[in-house]
Amino acid sequence: MSGDEHRDLTGRIARILRDDGEDTGLTLAPGRVAQALASLGPAAVPGLIEVLTKTEGFGTPTHWQIVLQALTELRAREAIGPLIGLFGETRETERRMLLLAALGELGGPGDTAVHDLAKARLTDGEESPVLRGTAALCLGRLGDPRATDRLFHVVRDEQDATLRASAVRALTYLWQPPPSTP
Repeated sequence: MSGDEHRDLTGRIARILRDDGEDTGLTLAPGRVAQALASLGPAAVPGLIEVLTKTEGFGTPTHWQIVLQALTELRAREAIGPLIGLFGETRETERRMLLLAALGELGGPGDTAVHDLAKARLTDGEESPVLRGTAALCLGRLGDPRATDRLFHVVRDEQDATLRASAVRALTYLWQPPPSTP
């Protein structure tokens, strides 16, 4: 893709996000906006990553949700590295949860960096129980059996009921067959 084509596609992505209704008081469903972005196809992936990592003005959690959902719908595994980088840069729990959820969808059993990130967040008692629960779900979505012992430990030993429920759900993901790829 030429530089002009990339800029054009990135501009289209920005217009879709700007038209999500926030300025007009009308709010479109984030899932629909994400589908519109995903309909641009795999060529949109670099622009979607750029919107998250470099573009000012699209920093609301809703924008992140939309772009991350579009990346997961496109099964954009090339986004894993940049998303891990973003996780390290942000301290906001909601954004970190969105990133972990997307990484769980994009990653797989062999994605050690995603596994290690999610495991570290799950075992960090300083993190909120909700973020730790999202980390548990990320581990389950990866389908990596290395997470089994840690998840059982959470179910057995953690006090927070929501965190324990997330670990139980993550274990069910581990026992499901992997999703078929398009």
